[in-house]
Amino acid sequence: TKLLNNLDKGTYNREFGVKIANVEYERALSKQKLLQQRRRYTLFIMCLCFVMVSAIVSVALFGLLRKRKLNGRLIEQNREISLKNAILNESNAEILAQRETIEAQRDSLEETSLMLQSSINYAKHIQDAVVTSHDAMSRMFGDTLIYWKPMNVVSGDFYWAFQRDNYKILAVADCTGHGVPGAFMSMFAISSLNSIVSPLSFTNIKASDVLDMLRGKVIGELHQTSTSGDSIESVDMALCIIDTHKMQMQYAGANRPLLIVRDGKVNVYKPDKMPVGLHVKRNGPFTNNIIGLRNGDILYMYTDGITDQFGSNGENVSSGKYTSKRLDSLLLNIVDKPFAEQADIIDKTIVDWRTMPDGTLIDQYDDQLLLGVRIC
Repeated sequence: TKLLNNLDKGTYNREFGVKIANVEYERALSKQKLLQQRRRYTLFIMCLCFVMVSAIVSVALFGLLRKRKLNGRLIEQNREISLKNAILNESNAEILAQRETIEAQRDSLEETSLMLQSSINYAKHIQDAVVTSHDAMSRMFGDTLIYWKPMNVVSGDFYWAFQRDNYKILAVADCTGHGVPGAFMSMFAISSLNSIVSPLSFTNIKASDVLDMLRGKVIGELHQTSTSGDSIESVDMALCIIDTHKMQMQYAGANRPLLIVRDGKVNVYKPDKMPVGLHVKRNGPFTNNIIGLRNGDILYMYTDGITDQFGSNGENVSSGKYTSKRLDSLLLNIVDKPFAEQADIIDKTIVDWRTMPDGTLIDQYDDQLLLGVRIC
């Protein structure tokens, strides 16, 4: 029995020892597993920290590189801006210098223009003094219609009158050119007419003789020798010599007609188709026309600046010339009105003819002159 008890006790101790060993083993195993888990967790944390640090470093590095790139672009842009500013400053300096030059040229041109305008205005004063005055015309012919509209202040068109005893000479002329050149030619023609008629006896003189003698002066004093068709100085003129005792008139025309309104009808006396001056084809003597006059007859002479004026005719384009037909009709319609009113109507009619529907005005192309006197 004692032996059995000892054996049971020994068995128990062994079993207990085994159990203790198993517990210790499991505890050691569990501790090892826990240690391995801690190591894995620590490794995970380290990897996570490494990734996060790498990401932060990468972001920081990317930002630094981007900042450097942006700074490089900014430096390049600043360099380009500085270069453009330098070019702009240089251009501004050139523009400023050019503006100063332009302003100096403008001031010089304005001064020159003022001087030229002053000279032209004085030339106009001289031309007005040379042309037969309105008062002198009134003394010779009574009330007189004078519609005179130069294109450029001074004119190549002029009218001229001269009286001796019962003879009155009246002329309307259109010289080559307009403006200053035309004015020089008109003053030459007026001076020539004065020198021609002053010594003449009007008993036997013809209107055509005056044009022939004037042509001789134009050709001779202006040294006209060309027959090649080149443009040379000349004068278109209608010239009349009125004998108030005989109530008779002589008319000679160089490209300019004479109109006589009588009994509600316009009688047109046509000129020779040649100017006063050297002509390529026609240089024969001018025709002398003898015309009987009646009290109340109205004589009209005009230059082609009126009939050749372009107008709109109700459209926004130039549609043709005013024409002599329109002028004849106009004069017939206003012949019974006072001359001052006739002049206003003629002026308004030509302005209306030049005005397009949109209100713009077609340029005046030439000097314009119309003269009217009443026989009484």
